[in-house]
Amino acid sequence: MENNLEQVFVLNETQARARYNLCKKKLVEVAKAAGALSKAGGRKNLYLKEKMDAYFTASAEGLK
Repeated sequence: MENNLEQVFVLNETQARARYNLCKKKLVEVAKAAGALSKAGGRKNLYLKEKMDAYFTASAEGLK
Protein backbone atom coordinates (compact mmCIF):
# COMPACT_ATOMS: atom_id res chain seq x y z
CA MET A 1 0.00 0.00 0.00
CA GLU A 2 1.38 3.39 -1.00
CA ASN A 3 1.48 6.22 1.53
CA ASN A 4 -0.30 9.19 -0.12
CA LEU A 5 0.02 12.29 2.07
CA GLU A 6 -2.46 14.26 -0.06
CA GLN A 7 -5.30 12.30 1.58
CA VAL A 8 -4.06 12.89 5.14
CA PHE A 9 -5.20 15.77 7.40
CA VAL A 10 -2.86 15.18 10.34
CA LEU A 11 0.79 14.19 10.03
CA ASN A 12 2.87 12.36 12.59
CA GLU A 13 6.42 13.54 13.22
CA THR A 14 8.03 11.22 10.68
CA GLN A 15 5.61 12.24 7.92
CA ALA A 16 5.95 15.95 8.73
CA ARG A 17 9.76 15.82 8.82
CA ALA A 18 9.80 14.08 5.43
CA ARG A 19 7.25 16.45 3.85
CA TYR A 20 8.82 19.71 5.06
CA ASN A 21 12.47 18.57 5.33
CA LEU A 22 12.94 19.99 8.84
CA CYS A 23 14.62 18.69 11.97
CA LYS A 24 12.36 18.00 14.98
CA LYS A 25 13.22 21.23 16.82
CA LYS A 26 12.56 23.45 13.79
CA LEU A 27 9.42 21.48 12.90
CA VAL A 28 7.90 22.16 16.34
CA GLU A 29 8.92 25.83 16.13
CA VAL A 30 7.29 26.28 12.71
CA ALA A 31 4.19 24.31 13.72
CA LYS A 32 3.69 26.54 16.77
CA ALA A 33 4.06 29.66 14.62
CA ALA A 34 1.55 28.26 12.12
CA GLY A 35 -0.91 27.16 14.79
CA ALA A 36 -0.57 23.63 13.46
CA LEU A 37 0.77 21.80 16.52
CA SER A 38 -1.59 19.32 18.14
CA LYS A 39 -0.76 17.12 21.11
CA ALA A 40 -1.88 13.51 21.27
CA GLY A 41 -1.61 12.25 24.80
CA GLY A 42 1.12 13.92 26.82
CA ARG A 43 4.11 13.52 24.55
CA LYS A 44 3.21 12.85 20.95
CA ASN A 45 3.06 15.80 18.55
CA LEU A 46 0.79 15.80 15.53
CA TYR A 47 0.90 18.40 12.77
CA LEU A 48 -2.10 19.81 10.91
CA LYS A 49 -1.09 19.49 7.26
CA GLU A 50 -3.44 22.15 5.91
CA LYS A 51 -2.16 24.82 8.33
CA MET A 52 1.47 23.87 7.73
CA ASP A 53 1.02 24.03 3.95
CA ALA A 54 -0.73 27.42 4.24
CA TYR A 55 2.10 28.74 6.43
CA PHE A 56 4.78 27.72 3.94
CA THR A 57 2.74 29.06 1.00
CA ALA A 58 2.34 32.43 2.72
CA SER A 59 6.04 32.49 3.59
CA ALA A 60 6.99 31.74 -0.02
CA GLU A 61 4.63 34.42 -1.35
CA GLY A 62 6.18 36.93 1.04
CA LEU A 63 9.57 36.30 -0.54
CA LYS A 64 8.37 37.27 -4.03
